Amino acid sequence: METDGNGRSRPTLHLTPSTAEPDDWARLLSTLTDAELRRYGEIALDQRNLEYDRWWAQVLLWLVASAALAWGLWQLVDEGVTGRALAALGAAVAFAYWPYRKVKMRRLWKGHCEAVAQEQARRETKAN
Repeated sequence: METDGNGRSRPTLHLTPSTAEPDDWARLLSTLTDAELRRYGEIALDQRNLEYDRWWAQVLLWLVASAALAWGLWQLVDEGVTGRALAALGAAVAFAYWPYRKVKMRRLWKGHCEAVAQEQARRETKAN
């Protein structure tokens, strides 16, 4: 790392290719060998499946969060800004956080699975 004029460090190299853009991600996958790509596909599928662990608890927390949100909003309309209304809205956020993160991670790993499948299909058509 180098430092700028204010003494703050700044990166000089990108040690890991960016995966923020689809083109960067495709370029990264294209550098893997067939065996590495296959193994990464297995890992991505396993990770996606792990995100479905305790699905029933996720559904239950979504329902509890929805009920807390509805009750909190009703309290806001009926009584205005009160401690109970704010507590209910805070509880709704708290109950929804873990299921929300699980959904985000499922989508992320599903995208990785799809990218691996696309790269494998590209290699298959290139080989033929």
